[in-house]
Amino acid sequence: MQPEAAKTAAAGGGLEAARGVGLTPRLRDALLGNEKATLRSMAGAYVPAIGSHVQSSVGSKQVMAQYWCPVVVEHERGARQVLHADPIAIRQFRRAIAEELKHVQEKRKRMLRRMQDIRQSLPPTSPRAIATALRREIASTEAKVGEPLVLPLPQAAKVLHVLVEASPRALQLDLVCERLRQELPGALREADVQYITLEAVALKGAP
Repeated sequence: MQPEAAKTAAAGGGLEAARGVGLTPRLRDALLGNEKATLRSMAGAYVPAIGSHVQSSVGSKQVMAQYWCPVVVEHERGARQVLHADPIAIRQFRRAIAEELKHVQEKRKRMLRRMQDIRQSLPPTSPRAIATALRREIASTEAKVGEPLVLPLPQAAKVLHVLVEASPRALQLDLVCERLRQELPGALREADVQYITLEAVALKGAP
């Protein structure tokens, strides 16, 4: 252990700025924020040295090594230190997370039941209202047919990046590609763009 780390690594204190190596921020805060949840690691000869003076409850000098979980924390300046975490504190943390997840699931079920009740209480939609809404959407779409897909580019633009969604949800992908082929060359000439990239993107996790 570096001397600088030893000065700032009192158990449960002075570790607010440390990060846990392989630990989530919440678990790190739960362990470092409780003075009784962690113990500072000592030199390798420390445990055998006190073994002759401290009697273990099970008659073994390796009780702490077997039951206490070692964790590594890193300070702002890069110094690392090993702490021994009480497994009971870790179990309590996991239990608290499980309880929170249970409450979230129960709340979600209540919200879904409430949404279902609201849907059932709504009056049924008439075919006439559906037809009116469809005619309105069609008219709005037809009015935008002549609008350009590519807006005028700024004259200072020298590089253009074009991202096109290519996922199963992009139902008009062919139409978009066709409009780009028609409109991009003229827009590039007018803005004197020197470099262009085309990239197809999809939502993460999309089939």
